[in-house]
Amino acid sequence: ILLLVSASFLDSFYCYEVEMTQAVERHEAGAARVIPVILRDCDWHSAPFGKLVAVPTDGKPVTSWNNRDEALADAVRQIRRAVEEMAT
Repeated sequence: ILLLVSASFLDSFYCYEVEMTQAVERHEAGAARVIPVILRDCDWHSAPFGKLVAVPTDGKPVTSWNNRDEALADAVRQIRRAVEEMAT
């Protein structure tokens, strides 16, 4: 489950309280894997998913990279690795 994280995501009752809560519950139960994708700078570290490994590298927001294509490619590589790990 990819969480597309921004201040708007954190501010959305439905995204944050409903979808994210269900996703984290499934993650903790081992029924799914949650990967936060940090799109824009926001205070995501204090969220329930804040202890998870976020992408791109080091949870650096996509919008803060000099080249957003590189940021997204970095995120894709990490997501692919996570999917491959789950498949083994």
